[in-house]
Amino acid sequence: MRGIAKWLSSWANNINCYHQDLIALGDFNIDERGDLLSKTFLPEGLYIPPQLQNEEVTRSIFNATKYYDQIAWFDSQTSGPKLSMEFTTGGNYDFVSIALQNRELTKQSLSWLISDHYPLWAEFRI
Repeated sequence: MRGIAKWLSSWANNINCYHQDLIALGDFNIDERGDLLSKTFLPEGLYIPPQLQNEEVTRSIFNATKYYDQIAWFDSQTSGPKLSMEFTTGGNYDFVSIALQNRELTKQSLSWLISDHYPLWAEFRI
């Protein structure tokens, strides 16, 4: 993960690159809040807004203390490149409560049909 963060930082800092607006998102298998983030993404200048670090924004449908998925970018809170869009809000999408309504499904079966992770989202003003 640190290699990904370094690569993004190098690319975003290169003014000869096509564009510096880079967003890292995906499943980074981060087990605990602050665990690998403080050792990988954050030292390289990637920023994760408080709205996406909030304990209410869970990532796993089975365990609220896992923080596998992340959305991060370079922002005015960090030195170096800046994302040209302004972050406005973000969170997760709770598909579980909707999918389990009036259906004979369990979380386990739902995890095989859809996912065991809540999708994260971020909204930007352009």
